[in-house]
Amino acid sequence: MLGNWKSSEISVLSSSYSTLFIFDMTGFNNILIPTRYRRLKNVFKINETVLEKASYPARIVIIEETSNNKFREILTSLRNSIFWDNQASFLVVTKISVASCLIMATSVLNLAWSFDIVNIFFLCVTSTNHHVLYTFNPFISIATSFWEIEVNSKINTTNGTLFSCDITELFEHEDMCYFNKLRNLSGYKMLVGAELTNFSRKSNVKLEEIPIVSAKLIRKFVEYTQVNYNMTIYPALPPLDYDGKPQGAIQDLINGTIDICTRSSVIEDRWRMQSGFATYVYVHAISRKFKVSLFRKFISAIDPNIFVNIGASFIMFLLVSTFILKLSWTTSFFEYLRMFTSSMDQRAFKRAYYSSEKILMCTTILLISYSSAYFVGLFSAVNTLTDFESDIDSIDDFINDTKVKLYVYTSHVPQITAITKQHIVAFVDLIGCIKEMFHQDNVICIVGTLVINGYGIRESELIHISKPLFDMRTSVFSLRPDWVLLPKLNDFLLRFYEAGFTQKLFGSYKIYWDASEKRDWSMKIEEMFLVFSVLLAGHALAIFVLNLELMNRANRKHNESLALSLK
Repeated sequence: MLGNWKSSEISVLSSSYSTLFIFDMTGFNNILIPTRYRRLKNVFKINETVLEKASYPARIVIIEETSNNKFREILTSLRNSIFWDNQASFLVVTKISVASCLIMATSVLNLAWSFDIVNIFFLCVTSTNHHVLYTFNPFISIATSFWEIEVNSKINTTNGTLFSCDITELFEHEDMCYFNKLRNLSGYKMLVGAELTNFSRKSNVKLEEIPIVSAKLIRKFVEYTQVNYNMTIYPALPPLDYDGKPQGAIQDLINGTIDICTRSSVIEDRWRMQSGFATYVYVHAISRKFKVSLFRKFISAIDPNIFVNIGASFIMFLLVSTFILKLSWTTSFFEYLRMFTSSMDQRAFKRAYYSSEKILMCTTILLISYSSAYFVGLFSAVNTLTDFESDIDSIDDFINDTKVKLYVYTSHVPQITAITKQHIVAFVDLIGCIKEMFHQDNVICIVGTLVINGYGIRESELIHISKPLFDMRTSVFSLRPDWVLLPKLNDFLLRFYEAGFTQKLFGSYKIYWDASEKRDWSMKIEEMFLVFSVLLAGHALAIFVLNLELMNRANRKHNESLALSLK
């Protein structure tokens, strides 16, 4: 006995790993005798002292709780313990004398929610000796048919709702326990639901034909358990309709028509003990492209450095032509224009008598030709730029823009709300949102990759699909809480977690805030800068050679004058 709890009861409740169970009882001794309860393996009983020194992971952790304050301290310690990292099941046994299970459940679940713990159950024995299980949904008042809403209690969250279920019969009849049902699966068929964005061409889909990671994982689970399954295909819809009622696969899941759904939910991993597996779900912004003016094309294509190059080559040509070749300023200017427009005559070149002057003039002409060629390439690049473009390519492009109207697909509203204070309009019909985008200015449709592909939306002359704004790489499975294979699935997922796959993918979560990741529409001719560098080096060498030749000429004249004076 665990207090007044049977070993079969503890085994049933603790079989769902990664879960926090709270037990209400008035006393217990000899909490666990391993030789008596062989079904319970890897069990660890802790208090605050043992917890600090614990270094061995366990599947089941039993905690003594004497007050809410003590429970809060234990949860704080658990967050940094090996048990939390290992996704153990926590069985919290309380000594508090409870007059009302409802009051105690509300208090405990509120405290757990303050630690961002969602996967939690509170089990209480009522005054009539009934076993009542409590849980809550912190977001909406919806749960499967296994649960009933407690109308007299409210969890202290925006839309939190408390649920209860009388499970006395489950404990009184041991043949209803999971471990007995799992002895023989030869005649069992798992009922699987799969949401596909485009399934019109498929009449009989198998798990191995669905490319998303969650379906592949369920396929591995089917192979692991050696069970048969029946597949039901659903359109990819939001879990709730316009009236806030369940629809599609979620509705059948609540009614018990299917056992598990492979839909990919874009959610944040709220706590490290959450059962689930990671997959890639990207979110994009769809925006309208606008006509680009010729002036804007020119500005986007031009490189300001070219003006520095033109100015430098112009000054060098004037200096060489005026002071070395002895041309007038006017003639030098027109010579520059002739060279820039490739219509130069031979006047300047004829005035270059010495090799060094010709080399210097050649490098200067090449610099001018380089600038001229750049402008020719520039005007060609302007003609190749698209006539339509959009400025929306990252979160920075609209997060602080009050003029932008954000239309967000229903399942992504929580993520976008968390990063911006702008008014958000939720939608479920992508085509309707795109129509709004063309009828109104500054409308952006934010939606995931699966929906975009399902509707066949592509980048076009008028529609722009941004780079991924962020990727939420967590996928969870919707399933019945009384599903017979739930313990095996949790154990299967736990092995993936312990192998490091889940943590690796959770760690790669990223939000693309940097506007520098936007598309670069400029048409800079980067390769020409190498030519420019070579030309500058040649020009510097030509100046050095010219100086040497001028020094030689001056030295020759000096020697000639000395020779004449000696005669």
